[in-house]
Amino acid sequence: MSDDRKTPLWPWIMALLMWLPVLYVLSFGPACWIVSRTKPRYFVPLIYFPIGRLALDGPQSIGSAIYKYALVGMPSHSQVGIPASFSGAGSFLMKPDDDE
Repeated sequence: MSDDRKTPLWPWIMALLMWLPVLYVLSFGPACWIVSRTKPRYFVPLIYFPIGRLALDGPQSIGSAIYKYALVGMPSHSQVGIPASFSGAGSFLMKPDDDE
């Protein structure tokens, strides 16, 4: 007879549920960087509107950190729209020259 026991699935589910929000927030920056290189004045996917809403209406320190993270990988003179509501309305973020 075999004493092999199945590994429970719940630890993996819990790990996924704990890390999914972290991965969501971390993916915001790369989404901005990719979109800033595709079309001028193009919005980040609507799935990121909670982050955009927090950047606009949340505490200034959090909004500043979100905008700085979005600007890290953007080329100079590029811009990206960040949705701040489910309807897609939001604000545009533009990166100036690196020497400014």
